[in-house]
Amino acid sequence: MRLSIELERLEIFLTVAEHRSFTRAAEMLYISHSTTSRSVAALEEALGVQLFYRDSRTVRLTPAGEVLYREGSRLVRRVENLEDMVRSAGLGFGRSLTVAVSRFSTPWLGGALRRFCAARPEVHVSLLHREPGEILKYVDAGEADIGVTAAGMLPENAVDVERLLIPCGELCLVVSRSDPLQSRERVAPADVEGRELVCDASLSRLIDPELRARNSVTLMPTLSSVFLRVGTGRAAAVIPAGIHAADISDCVRIPLDSQLRENVAIVWRKDTRNPSLEGLLRMIREDLASKREKEVND
Repeated sequence: MRLSIELERLEIFLTVAEHRSFTRAAEMLYISHSTTSRSVAALEEALGVQLFYRDSRTVRLTPAGEVLYREGSRLVRRVENLEDMVRSAGLGFGRSLTVAVSRFSTPWLGGALRRFCAARPEVHVSLLHREPGEILKYVDAGEADIGVTAAGMLPENAVDVERLLIPCGELCLVVSRSDPLQSRERVAPADVEGRELVCDASLSRLIDPELRARNSVTLMPTLSSVFLRVGTGRAAAVIPAGIHAADISDCVRIPLDSQLRENVAIVWRKDTRNPSLEGLLRMIREDLASKREKEVND
């Protein structure tokens, strides 16, 4: 039996549907606009149905297109997982994945990990919790397949690793629950004048010149020590919004007006051949693309 749907044409169709644009899809796939249009037209001819409503300004899915987009997306993910499993079986590895994590994360990063574990239950995923400055060391030594840390922790000359940068958003001021500022929705540098600011030494660049001029700054060896001192009510801290930690529960985060930003960096060795790593990275990229698309549409 010969199938009417070719996988390559299906992937092109899905990309057009996701971006609502033949031009944008062609750019994302690094192919020409004409190739994109011909591929979708050939798919429509093979199926005998129209998949898109087209006019000079918009591209919309027909009812048949909506079905193909929904079910086709699931099919492509299953094919990708199948490829990973076949490679794992053939190469004799890929049934374990070690992720070195610091306190830098984003909500959807955990979502990608959960989706990966659900899709690949045969893969044993281990998490190593380390300080931000230690992540690259574990990845570089091969003790972790992939690491998540602050982008500023990575030297520019780290040539043996690949990196994926993810916007982490604004900075936060962290204060104790008894602090006069704890009920504020937002603070400016002038609001914290004359206070002691504590910061993990690896993140000291996040305290901008205006804050340094208005306050004394104490560098601490770890984030745990930072939160411990803030919890006593003796100091405040500046951290990226993407930091998640159990020992921050006794404190309050308040968005801080600052021009500085920090990104999350996902890093892995260039010579890593673990198929499970490729599967996780694909899900992370899918979530990142979905997030960006939502931000554009909003």
